[in-house]
Amino acid sequence: MINLIFGLIALPIWLGVSAFLWAGMYNVKDSLIIFIIISTMVLYYFVSRFLESFQKYKRYALVMFVFALLGITGFLFVFSSQIGLDLLDYTNSSRQIIGGWQIWLCTIILFGSIVFFGIKNWKDNVVSKVEIIFMISLLILFYFASLGNSSNSRDYYDYYESLASNAGSGWAVIFNLILFFEVIGVLVLGYIKKQDWLINLGAAFLFILVFVKYFDWFFSSMDKSLFFILAGILLFFVGWFMEKARKIVIKNIHTNQDLIGGQHV
Repeated sequence: MINLIFGLIALPIWLGVSAFLWAGMYNVKDSLIIFIIISTMVLYYFVSRFLESFQKYKRYALVMFVFALLGITGFLFVFSSQIGLDLLDYTNSSRQIIGGWQIWLCTIILFGSIVFFGIKNWKDNVVSKVEIIFMISLLILFYFASLGNSSNSRDYYDYYESLASNAGSGWAVIFNLILFFEVIGVLVLGYIKKQDWLINLGAAFLFILVFVKYFDWFFSSMDKSLFFILAGILLFFVGWFMEKARKIVIKNIHTNQDLIGGQHV
């Protein structure tokens, strides 16, 4: 298990470092690093769902699933903020998107594997169409955000500084919507799979999302005393509501399981 965890961490690091070296060698955009790592997280997700169907690999599938989920959610949290958008702006350039046999080989293996496991899982009814559509949308989003834009203009990311910037506003809204739907998707998946820990994880993601966005959107524009007073009120009410909702959902799951168990008896 330790070897698996080490491997899951080492692979995206190795790919990221290699992508950085390849980008310099072949005059390719540095943002290629971001795209390759997020693609690796998507591959982890599909492989973990594939391994779930094998009893002896369930523990490994769980570790890989959690790692993929944390990685994807972490990336969305970062790139839905001003810091993340600035990072995309910094790593983006007018250089070519792809080049060099190493980059081509890495891309073919990554996307070939994603397509294979995605289709395999879909045919075996391991994943839903919604999950596949979401993951494809995620890759498309990061492609256009990190590689598709050839401009270095700061105006492209001005949403957090001025609502008058439609382009910046569009990217900020898209990343935040994707993040919101991903968090809700974790909650729904936990309910469908009847797994308490997944519901708890989704609730934690949602709780963090509310407060990260509150700080991200209002900290610089609001009076600091009022900001922290409202933050305390928000903390109380959001925490109370989410805990209540979480307990209700988990109780419903256990009730349904008891009913199914009683019918079988």
